Amino acid sequence: MFPGLITPEHDDTRQPGLPKSTTDSVTWCVSDRLTFTWRAPSKFFRFGGTRHPCGESGPSDSVLTVVGHSRRRTQAERRAVAEAALLRAAAELITEQGFERTSLRGIGTRAGTSRETPAYHFGSKENLITRLTERAQERTLAATAEALKRADRRVEDLSALEALRVTIETYLEVFTAADAPEERAVVVVWGATFPSDSPLPAVVDADRQTHRDLAAAIRAGQQDGSIRVDADVDAAAVLVMGMARGIAALSLAHPGAADPAKVQALCGEAITALLQDPSPTPSHGPETLTTNKGTSRPG
Repeated sequence: MFPGLITPEHDDTRQPGLPKSTTDSVTWCVSDRLTFTWRAPSKFFRFGGTRHPCGESGPSDSVLTVVGHSRRRTQAERRAVAEAALLRAAAELITEQGFERTSLRGIGTRAGTSRETPAYHFGSKENLITRLTERAQERTLAATAEALKRADRRVEDLSALEALRVTIETYLEVFTAADAPEERAVVVVWGATFPSDSPLPAVVDADRQTHRDLAAAIRAGQQDGSIRVDADVDAAAVLVMGMARGIAALSLAHPGAADPAKVQALCGEAITALLQDPSPTPSHGPETLTTNKGTSRPG
């Protein structure tokens, strides 16, 4: 029996189309709806279309036991699960061996699907990279929202400078976490855009959009009084983007060079020192959020 499966509940050998005379036994999850025990008629049993040795031990009586049911996933949910598995496999391979050496067929193999599945889902390697970049951004936004929730603060209560700082610090926290292959892969792919004839125009376009988004956030800060009005918006956006990306890249090239939490905190302090209006409104200054791990983040 595989770990974590439910104990058999009832005998259901009368279901049509299911084997009835069996010897060896194995229990596994057949689909997202059904987990059952099949005591097979030979030393092999069918598992996902492949024959595997079953082993010599196990009950010899004939039984097919249904052990659990769950809600049937919708097609959209199944597609989302498959996409997440493919993106994670892609991120792992890109981080391990670089963008050029990562292929769609290799991604399918790593994800445990057919080699053609990534092409079916994404159409091309470039489309997959575009979706990987979007997913990394979604994770950062979700982590930022969670940080604010733990601190019992709402994003609409933050000044533009506070929102900018907490987003950058959260990005760095997510990036240096143990389980962040998507974020690391995006930085590796970013490095692949450095040659002038880079084959990744979608990644270059995504970088330009990130710069525009940062510039818009800084402009909003000038309007709400939290960011100094004499700061050049485009230059400030390049500074913030370069600081975050540079720290991320250095953490890949030189892991362990410095305490990530201290680097993260200094980055937030630098953003505040460089951009804060000399006479901010007295409502909320950029304060520090403390996570349950003791990592400091801006509010």
